[in-house]
Order: sequence, then C-alpha cells, then structure tokens
Amino acid sequence: MLALLVELTCSLADRLLQSPSEYFQPFTDAVEQATRNADPKYLQDGEEIFLGFEGQFGFHKLTPRELLSPFLGTMVCVEGIVTKCMFHPCLPSSLALALDGQRILGRCLAT
Repeated sequence: MLALLVELTCSLADRLLQSPSEYFQPFTDAVEQATRNADPKYLQDGEEIFLGFEGQFGFHKLTPRELLSPFLGTMVCVEGIVTKCMFHPCLPSSLALALDGQRILGRCLAT
C-alpha cells in the first residue's frame, strides 16, 4: 500500500512515515467507508479494520538493533528473526482488495 501512495504523491507517503498518528486514523476511516460502500456484508457493525502497510520504507526499514529513539513517533518496518515470544497474536479474519481492484478477498481464521 505504501508503494501506491508513493505513486499517487510522494509527499503523502513521507508524511505518513514521519507522522503516522496524524494520518493513520483517516486512512482507517476511509478504508472502512469504502468497504461498507462496496458491500455492507464485508464489515458488520462492531467489526474493526486494522491496516497494515508494505512497500519501500527507505531508511525506516530497521533491524531490532537499529531501533533507536530518533524513530519514536514514526512508522518503521522492523525485520528480524523471532527467537522468543511471550504471547501468541491472533488474527480473527482477513480482508484484502485484489490487485485488479475489482474483488475483495476475505478469509475467516479459526482461533
């Protein structure tokens, strides 16, 4: 999704990386509204949308050792190998817009 923002306007992608707290909620609201307008059955009342970004993070792509205080408050992509995990994250369902822009793909994952 980050690559799409760079294609549309590079400055918007840069602002998102530098100040995600200003732009993340409006992006989430826009995706939620677009999903409800496409077909209300994809998003029932009370369900939430969680956005994930992928693409070129530039110097915001870090390893855990490179994650330092200058990156506080910015969006980063941390890559590394998990050797210990104290919790088990759960994704109850997944919804994605197909690359052709015409289909919405959904998957319900058992918990």
